[in-house]
Amino acid sequence: MNYRIKLAKELSSILISIRKAKKLNQTELGELLGLSQRTVAQFESKPEKASFDRVLKVANALDMDIVLTERTNENKLSNSDTGDSW
Repeated sequence: MNYRIKLAKELSSILISIRKAKKLNQTELGELLGLSQRTVAQFESKPEKASFDRVLKVANALDMDIVLTERTNENKLSNSDTGDSW
């Protein structure tokens, strides 16, 4: 399955659902990553605060890839879609 993510905070619900679909609890995911359950919980609640390296490690532990795809003219996002103010 593919997930389109426009904002880092959207990762939260996606990662939680993937973890649960793989029948892992936070403690078990933490063990795979060498992290505590508390750290996994913090990451899941605020993934936008995590380093990109940590996001990659979590995706890897969940057997997921992060793929960047060039947008076509039909699906280009505006700054208002992404929350960018710069």
